[in-house]
Amino acid sequence: MISDRRKALIEKYRAGSLERIGRVSLALASAEHEAIPAAKLQELKREVHTLKGESTMLGFQAVAEIAHAAENAIEKNIALATVVDALDVVARYLRGDLGDEGEASLAMTRDLLRSSAGVEVPDGESRETPAATFEPRSPDEPPQERWVRVSAERVDAVCEQVTDFDSTFRALYFRLREAARTGDGKLRALSSDFERCQASLDEITSAAWALRLVPIEPVLVDLVAHAREIATSQGKRVRMDARGGDVQIERTVLDVLAEPLLHLVRNAIDHGIELPEERGAKGDARLVVSGETVGGSVLIAVSDDGRGIDPDRVRKAVLERGMLSDTTLGAMSDVEIVDLVFWHGLSTRADVTDLSGRGVGLDVVRATVEALGGTASVSSVVGKGTTFHLRVPAAITKERTLVVESRGALFGFPSRSVAALVRLSDHEVSAIAGGQALRIGDVAIPLRSLGAFLGEPGAHEPWAVVLDGDHQKWAFSIAKPLGDFPLLRRPIDRLLPTMSASATLADGRLVMILSVAALVRRARHGTEAHVATGQSRALRVLVIDDSAVVRDLMEEILRQSGFDVQVADGGDEALSILARDRPDVVTLDVDMPGMTGFEVLGHIRARHGDLPVVMLTLRASSEDKARATALGADAYVVKTQFQEGSLLEAIRRVAKVVP
Repeated sequence: MISDRRKALIEKYRAGSLERIGRVSLALASAEHEAIPAAKLQELKREVHTLKGESTMLGFQAVAEIAHAAENAIEKNIALATVVDALDVVARYLRGDLGDEGEASLAMTRDLLRSSAGVEVPDGESRETPAATFEPRSPDEPPQERWVRVSAERVDAVCEQVTDFDSTFRALYFRLREAARTGDGKLRALSSDFERCQASLDEITSAAWALRLVPIEPVLVDLVAHAREIATSQGKRVRMDARGGDVQIERTVLDVLAEPLLHLVRNAIDHGIELPEERGAKGDARLVVSGETVGGSVLIAVSDDGRGIDPDRVRKAVLERGMLSDTTLGAMSDVEIVDLVFWHGLSTRADVTDLSGRGVGLDVVRATVEALGGTASVSSVVGKGTTFHLRVPAAITKERTLVVESRGALFGFPSRSVAALVRLSDHEVSAIAGGQALRIGDVAIPLRSLGAFLGEPGAHEPWAVVLDGDHQKWAFSIAKPLGDFPLLRRPIDRLLPTMSASATLADGRLVMILSVAALVRRARHGTEAHVATGQSRALRVLVIDDSAVVRDLMEEILRQSGFDVQVADGGDEALSILARDRPDVVTLDVDMPGMTGFEVLGHIRARHGDLPVVMLTLRASSEDKARATALGADAYVVKTQFQEGSLLEAIRRVAKVVP
């Protein structure tokens, strides 16, 4: 009995093969009276070669043999008319038009084409019925799933059109409901009709967006194949496994995850798995790449049984780079220490191989996943192995969102991350070290103010939203919940802190969707910055950038982290400020009109000696980094790889701040 999965695979093969045969036949038939260019023949040969390979893999041996003979004829540029006729027979067979005579027709066609193309029959070739056939359906059997090939761009275009119409319809419906409240009976009846149309439109929109879902398993299989090549090149013996099952994920999400997943696989082979002589009794290594559906999310894991991550080596690396103090590290658990591998610029490797020196770093892996509204975490045991977990939403373009109001603006929490919404007056709130805790039942949950994080400390916040953070729940007090809505997410500038997307309500109001992972991490590690000497005043930072948006963003990030901030829109204003008062740190944009960042840096070094300077730029070339270093820059942060933690880390490091 053929499985449903194999039936679907065969139907997909059928659709792709018919499309391929159509292209080849059309090209050969249209060139009947003129010579076909060599390049075109090669293209047609590749098409037929693919048909042969897919047919062989699925057990359609007679079709594969016809494709082999056709490939031979095309290569020799002979019997092309016979090739067209043979492919027509194959097409009719794939469509089920040949009935019980299908296999006999294939055999006859194969022999005729072989004869015309001069293809020799391999010794001992079976003349039996093909291993796989298209089983005739009974009249009562429902039709099998059919497949067609459509470009991803066309699917995206349809989804966008449907969604735009959905937004327009919702706005119109909102206006109609407002008008119906005046008491007009006809408008109320029309409003009911609109509700029925809205329900139908919701179904259409969901069906359209479902077209963007793709299986995750083929991508995992490709990752394993890539890992196998790397292991072979390094002389490492690794047993590979990919487990995706029937997990589906939005193609947009999978496209974004491609590079981070590739880095994790490379990292596992290059950093995690030992050479055979190092493994000793452990034997062959094992690498597993898996995906599973968990609620509305997909959990992807890259797991190896290699050397693991040593917390002591991580501590040493952090101390050597001045990222955290010995006191701070001493208060952290091994789990928290290992999590520091996601910090920008941290590596426990003394050597940098050709492999580990390429691509993105673990900090970018986490930043990319969090930009999707997901989380990235790691667990490791020394000598036993490491597992990286990426938890991402199965679909990001449209998802349910809890919308709340704060500071007169609207913010959203992805509903899949919301554990509860409560009134603070209904629960006990107590003071704890570092802040407050909300007690729900027997559980004490750390409580922070969303208004304070957004720049409005002391705001009236009678509600709290409880979020599922990594390994722990966190609560954030809010001013007012508006409700749970299905929203279409739109991408936003990656520089915006703790924000992952934007959306629009039916009435046109903008909603900024929060990154739960980034928000929780800021709550967990948010401490005021002070200079290493123990002075109580806040560290003073001068931000120099010609972009007003970037200046405002930097000022917000730094002030919320406890810094005293001044801003300058260019070199002239900056040098004027520096002539009056010396800050503790300068952040400096490279690409500015008038005086460039490099020129400003030269003036700073000439007049202010060892004043710490962090360069912030769009340019990531090694030449620019070398020039900045030569001029005396203390750190170099690339805007396209920017995340809030990397900036704060760089400032604290160059100023020798003890968190």
